[in-house]
Amino acid sequence: MGTIEDRQLWRERGQIEDGIRKYHEEFKARGAGESKAGLGLVFVAMKQIVPWITTNVALLEDGKAHPSQVPLSVHWLCEMQAEAVAYITAKLCVSASYNRANVTRTAMNIANLLEENVRFEELEQAEPALANSMARR
Repeated sequence: MGTIEDRQLWRERGQIEDGIRKYHEEFKARGAGESKAGLGLVFVAMKQIVPWITTNVALLEDGKAHPSQVPLSVHWLCEMQAEAVAYITAKLCVSASYNRANVTRTAMNIANLLEENVRFEELEQAEPALANSMARR
């Protein structure tokens, strides 16, 4: 798990939300994904996943939860730079099919999809310059 300073990134919600919007627009401009699902998932991600991770990280920092009591997705996501999380979230949201969007209505499901489907290695292959600028800690 990263240091508390690393996890402070989760308190900078605006940075993550702006990044998600920016990457969502970039992917849409490239013609990736289905427009019906993309924007709705970005909204869900911004309104649910960031506070969900923030809450779980706060439990760890306060000593109210043992690391094993926090979902693996939280450990995986909070180790990453805010910019990387924004990129991966937007990429998943844009590429999700409409049917998949119906399944991903909760922060937990979105986090699990992120963990299962979009690995950092995939980011490195798709966007090497971006991946180099925000390597996992």
